[in-house]
Amino acid sequence: MTAITKVYTFGQKVSAVAIEYQDDVDPGALNRGTFTVSDSIYNFRFSPLEDLSKRADRTVTRIHTNDEPAIDPRGRSSERGRYIIVGLDPGDPGGNTIIRSKCSGNLCSERINPDLPTEVIQHENIYARHRRGKILGAGGPARYPLTTKPVDVLADEFQHERFEHSGMTVPYAFRLPEHYKPWREYPLRR
Repeated sequence: MTAITKVYTFGQKVSAVAIEYQDDVDPGALNRGTFTVSDSIYNFRFSPLEDLSKRADRTVTRIHTNDEPAIDPRGRSSERGRYIIVGLDPGDPGGNTIIRSKCSGNLCSERINPDLPTEVIQHENIYARHRRGKILGAGGPARYPLTTKPVDVLADEFQHERFEHSGMTVPYAFRLPEHYKPWREYPLRR
């Protein structure tokens, strides 16, 4: 199981999960009820750190197969694929990847949670695409935690620096554009 994350205006979230099987999956037997995805309701802007252990089910928006742990931009199943991609609603309260350190005053810092609490519950059998009736994964319900590092973790591409002036330190983060050229001027974006 791999979390696929995306950075939204309101922060980085788990936007999908990829479940890998040993053979190409039959997409015809999949529906939005095949899996449930459960996640922490914690939101670093509003919740205390103790909310990391509180869970809620996410809304499954689509499900498709792919030959890699990535969302197909068309949202359709590929011709072949051993990965099932379960798309999730970004408006759900769960799935935030950022956590805030325990702090006092303005000494807080945010970082990616290295132990994302996302879990997948499989409810129905998963069948092989080209081997009629071969079950790749038996239905449960059975809970499975994430087993690999998340992909598309854009926030990890940010560089962290500090600006010091008159005895005051201001931490900041920035990300250089793709194909960055140091001699070119770029606009700043918030």
